[in-house]
Amino acid sequence: VSTQSTGTDTIISTPEMVAGVSNSGGLGQFGAGLLSPNDLRQYISRINTLTNKPFAVNLLVPGPIHVTANYISEQIEEKIRNTKIKLETIRIEIHEDEPEKDNEADQRPQTPENSLFLAQIEVILEMKVQIVSFAFGVPEYETIQKLRDANVTLIGTATTVEEALYLQTAGIHLIIAQGYEAGGHRGTFLGSDYTYAEACIGNFALIPQMASRVAIPILAAGGIMNGNGVVAALVLGASAVVMGTAFLASVESGASPEHKASLLSMEDRPTILTRSFTGKPMRVIMNGYTDFMGEEEHMIPHYPVQHKLTLDVMKKGIKQDNNNIIPLLAGQGYHLCKDKTCKEIFNLVVQEVESILG
Repeated sequence: VSTQSTGTDTIISTPEMVAGVSNSGGLGQFGAGLLSPNDLRQYISRINTLTNKPFAVNLLVPGPIHVTANYISEQIEEKIRNTKIKLETIRIEIHEDEPEKDNEADQRPQTPENSLFLAQIEVILEMKVQIVSFAFGVPEYETIQKLRDANVTLIGTATTVEEALYLQTAGIHLIIAQGYEAGGHRGTFLGSDYTYAEACIGNFALIPQMASRVAIPILAAGGIMNGNGVVAALVLGASAVVMGTAFLASVESGASPEHKASLLSMEDRPTILTRSFTGKPMRVIMNGYTDFMGEEEHMIPHYPVQHKLTLDVMKKGIKQDNNNIIPLLAGQGYHLCKDKTCKEIFNLVVQEVESILG
């Protein structure tokens, strides 16, 4: 089971959620996002007090873009200006003052992205985490070797066959085949964020192609909400499945009450892929924010610049319980979400699979 960060520093995959799945017989996964090493250490310690079963930690691989003053002034100044103008309109609506500026530092993560990632890797090794998954790419060779030498199982995320082959060559043990249907951030890493549509392949097409081309196990992700989806993925060639949205509305989930209400409501609101929250493509339920910001998607700067620009607005939206502002992460199958404990959801899926397979 895997759930991602909302891009607002909110922890959706709480320790209770991770442990609830692992204790039921699945593999719970904690999304580290941009957590500091100390915070990550504390969360892992908490999970260890709740379960003695294996669990995974998901890390975000740094991209090629490093936010510096020169990068901002020379390449994306116009896009930053465009985002700031749009955010000012939203701030007026939610009564939020513009954050104080600190030269160029207001656009840059407090810890350089690559340094943070490497520090998180050291915590993984220190805390003896057995399984690590990656999104947004593949780590450097030295990092992979360090983890493999420590007998850590490595899981990569691919949205195309080309990416799957790349991960296999890099030394990854298992591959998450992230179909177009999946909620949260897209794991696409070969190509530009501006051309991610080229990697939007549904699971019915993606899984069989990937399974026929790579020699390592495939874990299907995207739109899998019940036993029917699990069996379909296995028939298509997957060795196992990754279910995120199915657990988003669970009792243990850290999603806000408004987020859960949107998942469980009978409103037929579609999901959309948008870069407007963090600069990375993300599937969410459409709301006022996506409508307003998505009008000029090509003018949105890359991650992590957009993430830094929007963070204060997202935090205020959460404090105000404003589901018209916050990113409502959800896969295309979110209407099948259930307000139950992780154990109840997991056991129900197992029962459905057993019933289908006889």
